[in-house]
Amino acid sequence: MDRPPPDRIDSYPYRYRVAEVMSQPPITATPTLTLRDAALRMREAEISALVTVDEGGRPQGILTERDLLVAVADHGSAALTSPISGFAHRPVRGVTTDDYLFTAIARMARLRLRHLAVVDPTRGVLVGIVSARVLLQQRAQQALVLGDEIAVVERAEDMAVLYRRLPDLAAGLLQDGMAAREVAAVLSAVLRDINARAAALAEAAMARPAPAAWCFLVLGSGGRDESLLVPDQDNAIVHTRRCR
Repeated sequence: MDRPPPDRIDSYPYRYRVAEVMSQPPITATPTLTLRDAALRMREAEISALVTVDEGGRPQGILTERDLLVAVADHGSAALTSPISGFAHRPVRGVTTDDYLFTAIARMARLRLRHLAVVDPTRGVLVGIVSARVLLQQRAQQALVLGDEIAVVERAEDMAVLYRRLPDLAAGLLQDGMAAREVAAVLSAVLRDINARAAALAEAAMARPAPAAWCFLVLGSGGRDESLLVPDQDNAIVHTRRCR
């Protein structure tokens, strides 16, 4: 008999960020490394995924244990002398060191992945790996998917549905012992994602492209990680002056 879902939200994925649980330093390889050498490197390092990077340290592809098995099953021993660039997955899916764990959990669930690259949010270089082995120790409840659902929502009506789930999220975190200041930081992160997605949808709905480059800024309490459920929010749009 199926057990009912828990009625409380596990606060751990909302309390900690990816940087606090990721495996580092990441084990990397060049795209020309052979499959045999990649397997040896993964065994020696006791890891389940290997990331290829470019000259600047940015992730290019990811090779997992499953990719190794599929390569040998499909091509036999001949695959072992082939470069891993032919078997690694691209593009590399990932998160940043600043993301909360719930974002990584939800992204893995939505994309059906077991590994995510972790990049520096400003430079885009690979700094670590986060795996399901770590994240799936947490209870992957439906509420955790909220953050990543925002990234793929297509209608304003659906965005409103997600927004209405925030009070339940806040209540669950408070009941689980999270401090009010920490709850405000989580709400701020989710609200920033909502604003970013809303701006992207608004741009996509325009009859013609924007006349100049622009960016949307979340200011005030949202920018300080102090948002409440009914914030007096200040936002801004910055755009370049159009040259004649």
